Amino acid sequence: MNKTILFVPGFQEGRADRDYDTLMNRWRAMGYAVEFVPIQWHRTMQKQWLQTLQERYQQYDPVETILAGFSFGACIAFLAACEQAPSELWLFSLSPSFAECAEYWSKRDWRVIGKRRLEYAKQVSLVAAAQRIACPAQIFVGSEEFIKWPEMKLVFDTAVQHIPTVHGTVVEGAGHAVDDPRYVAAVCDAIER
Repeated sequence: MNKTILFVPGFQEGRADRDYDTLMNRWRAMGYAVEFVPIQWHRTMQKQWLQTLQERYQQYDPVETILAGFSFGACIAFLAACEQAPSELWLFSLSPSFAECAEYWSKRDWRVIGKRRLEYAKQVSLVAAAQRIACPAQIFVGSEEFIKWPEMKLVFDTAVQHIPTVHGTVVEGAGHAVDDPRYVAAVCDAIER
């Protein structure tokens, strides 16, 4: 039986907002079944986003399921994996929406993401959650993200340090773009190993 990848997009994004199909089609060519998990971002909180993924995840055997996500979607996949381990967890540009990152949040972040969402994030410890991951994990980040957002390095380094079975990959020259050809190539190369 082929494994199924449940993929959660980035914040306020749907399938057409980024070239997610290129990455998902590469996974299909590698023999995976892939399901895009749309999230209702508007006027909802992390709990609702997580519930959306969990409802979809319950339809699959965790042993045959890979949870994956980009940016805020990676946070949702990460939190779902804390509650019920999938066969693997793939995190792309894991967003800094954890208590350990609160000092980095700007006034712009408060406006764009929303005060209630950031207050919720202050209650979620990346370290505590990472230690609850009970499956192999891959975490990816673009090298340009470290330059633009130092908190992305904090999240990446903390996750690599505290997730028990993790492999971290820094994609040279890539920014916050899972559809960047360098990012897609690095992801597929790491998965094939």
